[in-house]
Amino acid sequence: MAVKLNRKGFAFGKELVNEGRSVRDERDVRSVERGSTIRRAGE
Repeated sequence: MAVKLNRKGFAFGKELVNEGRSVRDERDVRSVERGSTIRRAGE
């Protein structure tokens, strides 16, 4: 299955990382099995 890249979203994500506004995802075994939820920056 092919995935189409959202270029504006990718650029925004890179900007957040460059500004230090990101959080490293430290997953444990339980969260890997359950999946994750998506959170918007600033929430």
